[in-house]
Amino acid sequence: MMVGSLFNLSGSGDKLLPTLDIIQVFIVVSALLATHWYLHGKRLEHAMQDMPAWWVVVIWMIMLFGLILMQGGASAFIYFQF
Repeated sequence: MMVGSLFNLSGSGDKLLPTLDIIQVFIVVSALLATHWYLHGKRLEHAMQDMPAWWVVVIWMIMLFGLILMQGGASAFIYFQF
């Protein structure tokens, strides 16, 4: 029922998430699973040595870009409000 309402399969009511958010979640989860599959049983240092230098730079730039985009959206930790 929850998954059906996520995609609005029942036709009644609002979707829990807009389609763009669902696509973003799918992309992030897919990237995490692919990274886990690639790094399974490897140390990060060995994985980085196997990659070309330009690919390591691209990965670092993507992470930096993500940090810059997400820095303003966080709210205070909930326990700080009490």
